[in-house]
Amino acid sequence: ERFFPCIFCGKIFRHQPSLSRHVSAKHRAYRSTCPKCGQIFSHTKAMAEHHTLYEDGILKYRCSYCDKVLLHSASIQRHIKEKHYQVKYDCPNCGKSFSQKNYVTRHLK
Repeated sequence: ERFFPCIFCGKIFRHQPSLSRHVSAKHRAYRSTCPKCGQIFSHTKAMAEHHTLYEDGILKYRCSYCDKVLLHSASIQRHIKEKHYQVKYDCPNCGKSFSQKNYVTRHLK
């Protein structure tokens, strides 16, 4: 069963509409400001999506291609290059494709 926590006070809801009503009624003054970093948003939904990138106060990075979430900017850049970049390197022996040339070299060893 999925639960929906309020990012402002931590109260747990069983349904998204209940959470939305709660935020509108109880946290109106804060609804467009992230309580973790202070970033201001024009819509509560955008701020809530931003909040999902945090875990224990640590900002995470989301891949714009597949929604994978990683902890570091460099990690998400490497992920995008390896998983979504169009350049492929093929193994001359078996034809398997790799995203980086050094992966082919490692595969050949």
